[in-house]
Amino acid sequence: MLESANYRNEVSMKTFQKSNYFIVLLSEFACLSEYITQQIQSAFVRKLSGDLILIPIKIQHTGNFCLIKEVEESLVNDSILHWNTQSDTNELLSKLNILIESHNFLNTSEHLCIENSTEKRSMPLVMPGGNISLYPHYYIDRSKEQDFLHYLLNEGAVMRIKGPRQFGKTSLVSKVLDYGRRHHHQVIPINFQQLTGENLKNLDSLLKIICSQSSKSLNLPVRINDFWEDPYVDVKMKCTQYIEYLLKESEFPILMAIDEVDRIFDYKESSYEFFGMLRYWHESRIDNIVWRKFKLVIAHSSEVFLSIDNINQSPFNVGIEQALNEFSLDEVKLFMYKHDLSLSDDQLKKLMDIVGGHPFLIHKAFYEIKSGNYTFDKFLQKAHTEDGPYSDHLKRHYRMLSQNSDYSSAVKELIKDHKIKDLQIYYKFLAAGLIKGNASNIQFQFKLYELFLKNKL
Repeated sequence: MLESANYRNEVSMKTFQKSNYFIVLLSEFACLSEYITQQIQSAFVRKLSGDLILIPIKIQHTGNFCLIKEVEESLVNDSILHWNTQSDTNELLSKLNILIESHNFLNTSEHLCIENSTEKRSMPLVMPGGNISLYPHYYIDRSKEQDFLHYLLNEGAVMRIKGPRQFGKTSLVSKVLDYGRRHHHQVIPINFQQLTGENLKNLDSLLKIICSQSSKSLNLPVRINDFWEDPYVDVKMKCTQYIEYLLKESEFPILMAIDEVDRIFDYKESSYEFFGMLRYWHESRIDNIVWRKFKLVIAHSSEVFLSIDNINQSPFNVGIEQALNEFSLDEVKLFMYKHDLSLSDDQLKKLMDIVGGHPFLIHKAFYEIKSGNYTFDKFLQKAHTEDGPYSDHLKRHYRMLSQNSDYSSAVKELIKDHKIKDLQIYYKFLAAGLIKGNASNIQFQFKLYELFLKNKL
């Protein structure tokens, strides 16, 4: 695919949706173009629905071909053609003709019928709750998101993603990782949600896991025993030396992404030592050129000052932060159009009166309505009930609240007086996305929660 200056204007999305064959020309540096990557992913989604043939052609491939993981995987089962010199042209055209003829699922009259039809093709639906960045058609770029991604190109970049649960943190982490891959970074994805409480409580165990995951992500041998054998070296220094060894082994910058990092906040001693180590890594770039290749992205939902005694001994006051907020009305409308729905402004207002602009809750609504599981009116009627469309989401919040008597009391206090006396609980509820407002005038974040919890607690 040649991305000329006026390419985007020449090939509109409307034309793309009418096409039955998508031929993409890939140079060894195709991974540098975010637009090309998104186009391949969109084509792959249509390929899965059976109405498009995807034909990739590698141009002058020398072995350095790179794309993000999901795009490479989408091309694995396709017939990848090659063109290296002019002498390959005739053979390539012959193979293209064979491929197109073998997939000739539309005759001319059918094709003309579709060309003249006003009927739209709907994209396959994506279930709510997953990493939606893997499906570019549905992904909604947040405010200043592109500036946030570009920041990764700075030496020693530290990037922080903050937002309540199910607001898209994991999807944005994934986008940062993909952006890194396309700009020749080696990446180390780590998710603290996958670790046990004992792993997080025991600093030695945690750092060994991080070192092991780092080696495996970089396809390097795990050498933990070599670095841990000296009993007189602190575990933080052992981990630091290990990561420095990986930086020296890598020809490219290394990006480590830690999702759900606030899970460690519950283990104060480990938390203090761990974040202090991350801050040391960042500051090491000043007098150690090796550490300028290390970059970090961390995602969290909690207010860090509740868990970090000294913010200057942590990575939370350096670098850049992207706060994930609710969708605006315009973003909700855009998301609706992406689902090929046509709700009225009044219907959207009624929906947002219940769930605001919560990304997951909005996605769930559009998914259920588009799937035909609910009419709009039935959806609103059942939204806050135990057997309704938000049942799992609401029950998860209820379990968290009912298992802690202090939390239950705080909710009752909130319902009665719009206040929560315990400041720690107030900030935990904020991080969970349950409430909004200042300490003297607190409200439930969404009417959905209020309607459900009033009948439960």
